[in-house]
Amino acid sequence: MRRADLVIPVCAPDGAFPILIRRVCRQRGVEVARVILMITGDSFDQEEEVRGILAEKGIPLSLQFLEPADFDHGGTRNAGVRLGNSETVICMTQDALPSGSDTFARLLEALYPENGRPDGAAPEADAGQADEVRAGGTPLIAAAYARQLPKKRADIAEQLSRAFNYPKEGRLQTEADLPELGIRTYFCSNVCAAYRRSVWEALGGFPEPMVFNEDMVFAARAQKAGYAVAYAAQACVYHSHRYTAKQQFKRSFDLGVSQAMHPEVFEGVPSEGEGIAYVRRVTGQLLRSVHPAQAVRFIWQSGWKYIGYRLGRHYRRLPRLLVLTFTGTPAWWEKNE
Repeated sequence: MRRADLVIPVCAPDGAFPILIRRVCRQRGVEVARVILMITGDSFDQEEEVRGILAEKGIPLSLQFLEPADFDHGGTRNAGVRLGNSETVICMTQDALPSGSDTFARLLEALYPENGRPDGAAPEADAGQADEVRAGGTPLIAAAYARQLPKKRADIAEQLSRAFNYPKEGRLQTEADLPELGIRTYFCSNVCAAYRRSVWEALGGFPEPMVFNEDMVFAARAQKAGYAVAYAAQACVYHSHRYTAKQQFKRSFDLGVSQAMHPEVFEGVPSEGEGIAYVRRVTGQLLRSVHPAQAVRFIWQSGWKYIGYRLGRHYRRLPRLLVLTFTGTPAWWEKNE
């Protein structure tokens, strides 16, 4: 049976967090070697409950507390990964819920398609030498990410958005897919994703400091080094939000900033075309489904997302006060810029 460490950044979790931990304990076909929680703040009210749930299954728990200014999308996850020692590392967010007891197993099936490695161990991997590490003629897979399904209370626009971004069919993503997929070639999501530690180490871990988008930049670096990323459509988690226009603006601002900070990945691979296709498709589906009010709300929010994204791409031209106003993570900026 394959072993995997589980790393989850945590900040003021709600009552659903123990449900996530219970679902982690119900996973079959994968041994969760350790649960590692990277906690922003100096307390964790659910520690006793979480420890009790994990103790029932004999799963060790590691906690590391961070000051808000010390949280970094890449650096915090890197620190969490280093607290474990399994070859496989699964990263999740605190608001994702495995849809069934086979989510982790399906995720690792996509990460390890090669036969004859029942322990999930990976061959030795060196950055820039991925072509020498093959499994049946396929590039070695560095990461696999799960399909995200909308939660029960998600509105119709969010349901359609999840269907657009996370289709039913899985696939392998490599650098060769850029002409077909464009920016989606590099897509990966740490809402629920599994990584080979040996490749993670060879590539230097997640980029840091990182205001946002560490998963996508890592995936791009892996593909540029000759590895592949797998979209594991059979590994499902429930994850969706009902963001306000203001929240969408701030998230998109940080997304734009992350892209501006990494021109080696994003220059020459524009995101706008994918965004326009997404807005057109979801809007059309909303109108055909006789949801005009939802369509108007979706277009309104999409407009603010685009404005936030464009401002983020040009954040260096903005006064610092505006940057701190537009970002969703002002504490990060106080330390890193």
